[in-house]
Amino acid sequence: MKIVAKTASRLEMKHFPINNWCLGSLLIVGSLSFLIYLIFFMAVAASLKCQRISKLGLNCELSHFYLIGKPHKQNIFDIQEAKIHTIVGNKGSRSYKVIISTPFGNYDFLPSSSNYAENEQIAAQINEFIYSQKSSLSIKQHRLQNYFFFLIIISGFVIFGYFLCASPVVNCTFYKSLNKVVIEHKGLGGVMIEEYPLEDILKIDRQERKTRSGKSYRLVLVLRLPMAGSSIPLETIPIHKDYTDAHSTNNIVYSVNSFLSS
Repeated sequence: MKIVAKTASRLEMKHFPINNWCLGSLLIVGSLSFLIYLIFFMAVAASLKCQRISKLGLNCELSHFYLIGKPHKQNIFDIQEAKIHTIVGNKGSRSYKVIISTPFGNYDFLPSSSNYAENEQIAAQINEFIYSQKSSLSIKQHRLQNYFFFLIIISGFVIFGYFLCASPVVNCTFYKSLNKVVIEHKGLGGVMIEEYPLEDILKIDRQERKTRSGKSYRLVLVLRLPMAGSSIPLETIPIHKDYTDAHSTNNIVYSVNSFLSS
């Protein structure tokens, strides 16, 4: 928050939630980018059709299906085996995918998933066919449940990003001539105005919050209620929700309190 105007009878401060806007924009752009990848480039289903052309020769067609667009088909020759590849995440989470091995390279059957039994079943069917005398094989598998899970996660990030982008600009003005302080919140949802009598403002102070990296602060109005010739603190009203460093808040606290006492 910064002081943008100051006279003998008026002091105005303004706060732009730039960090929230930037983070919200990144969340929305990142989520929509992943959604595009999910729709156009991540297979939602796959099928493998094989014909045995000789005792040792297999002619197969691997097809990948997407939410939008034509299926992507690949011809695969001389399948040697199907194996399960384990992917270990940073926090120890595991996911699995079936890899089809041939002398000409490896092919993913479907993107990885956390369901080991499902992948094991697919690999077992392929390997059983390779070492059997069966003349044909047809396997189909989908991952719709994974897609629905990803869509829920993406929707959550987009909604959270929208709320961050909707964080309002806060304008706080102290009027000595009107004997009041006006706090304006201007955001995508409209304008909200709060007014308090200047005589009820005991002081402006900073509210502390402890974080892993140290301490951060935000500005608050300390209101008082006259009672029996004395005054006691009634409540603290945050001017805005964001926390910042001690140096910024200290300067504003000193300037505003000096203005109120002059």
